[in-house]
Amino acid sequence: MGPPSPIKDYTPVNGTLSFSGINYRSFTVPLSGALLEQPKTILLILIPSPSDPNAIITRSNAVLNINLPPPPNVAITPGPNGTVVVSWPDDGTEPILEKLQSSAGTNWGVLDPVPTDGNGRRCYTDVPSAGMALYRLRRSP
Repeated sequence: MGPPSPIKDYTPVNGTLSFSGINYRSFTVPLSGALLEQPKTILLILIPSPSDPNAIITRSNAVLNINLPPPPNVAITPGPNGTVVVSWPDDGTEPILEKLQSSAGTNWGVLDPVPTDGNGRRCYTDVPSAGMALYRLRRSP
């Protein structure tokens, strides 16, 4: 039996990037690891397209470094009629808002996606049970 296979933190993808007169292109690599707070390094294999005999590739591989920022800071402010407003800057990364469901501190429930308020913030209005609740914002696995 050989060594254990490494755990992949991404889903391999392949495709074609065309650089006709443009200095950069982008593509999506779906992340699947549970530890997204840590930087990721992915080896890219670069090959010319068989349909473009004039393609020039000066190297056969490259390294992609992914450094995800921490989720934005959450602000919790009192609202009308015993509500609270949980808000954070919309940084375009779609973090997940969760609320603690049990006093044991291990059961977090995902709250519905939150629209932007027009001022660059995401806001969620909630009625805490017994006047108290714990919320967290995290990156999706």
